[in-house]
Amino acid sequence: MVLEKSAAKSAVNVSGRTVIALLALPVLLSSGCEPKSSSRNTPANASSTTAASEKGATNTEAGFDYLKARREFAAADFFKPAAESADEDTIRMAPLIVREVAGDEAGSWRLGVNLARLQRDESATADPRVVYYHRDAVVIGGWEHERLSYVWILQNRESGELQWFGVRMVRGVDGRPVLSEVIASDATVREVFVAQTVEDRAWIEFGKPFTGRRYAVEASLEDAPDTFVTRVISDGPEPMGPFVYLEANGRDVTTLLCRCMPSQYEAVRKNEYYDLRSLNELGVDMWGAKLPELADRLNDTGDVLPLATVLRIPNLHVKNE
Repeated sequence: MVLEKSAAKSAVNVSGRTVIALLALPVLLSSGCEPKSSSRNTPANASSTTAASEKGATNTEAGFDYLKARREFAAADFFKPAAESADEDTIRMAPLIVREVAGDEAGSWRLGVNLARLQRDESATADPRVVYYHRDAVVIGGWEHERLSYVWILQNRESGELQWFGVRMVRGVDGRPVLSEVIASDATVREVFVAQTVEDRAWIEFGKPFTGRRYAVEASLEDAPDTFVTRVISDGPEPMGPFVYLEANGRDVTTLLCRCMPSQYEAVRKNEYYDLRSLNELGVDMWGAKLPELADRLNDTGDVLPLATVLRIPNLHVKNE
């Protein structure tokens, strides 16, 4: 059973730092989640097709697991940003991480490793946990859009192996995320989560989905065989970052959710905070040396194609009504 939880906030002090405790999450603001463009501008069959794809999702012949986005956790640990660790917008857009609790898997990988400690040969597993952020811009459809990435580092407690994971959001003109991509050091496919209003506009501009695809925003399997829109998510009532659901091993994202959508866990075992740190302040020499693939990914210097070439992205330079 999915538990719907009311929202509350309280200020508490942890190790001398004031943090905003988000209690009884996720925040359910269902009235702000309804796609405002659907009723007037979207073809009548667009919303029904999206709903059918969401409700009856099964794996495709392409081998991508759509069903994982519907998984519900019996128990989870919850990670959220400390209120004084960055500016207001960076904190508001930061991911709220929900990691599944199942067996001993979560204990083998430390989430939120501090790269600066690694550079100084100190214990990278000491508190506080750290999530890094990176701001840049991307041009889509002739317009520049802000892009905001959040990355956390995992370290295997036994081998010391490092892996990185995160979410990269393209923001619309009103600041809300419209395209959210999962990025990971060992990714074999590209997973994108699309705002409902973007999918609605894709129907208007491009028509129905290609054969073998679920959503109008997806390119054909022939043109983009390794890119999948995992899920269409609700538009939030205001700019805010997503919930990011991680499997117990901490290395696989099951879904992203708007904070206004119903939760997919039943109980929270513990709440923890993480500090937000800018990768630019850390220095590209440091994180680029430790994690060269991440440097290429964030600087667009690797061999990953721009999203605009692997998705049918409609005009994003419009405000939601």
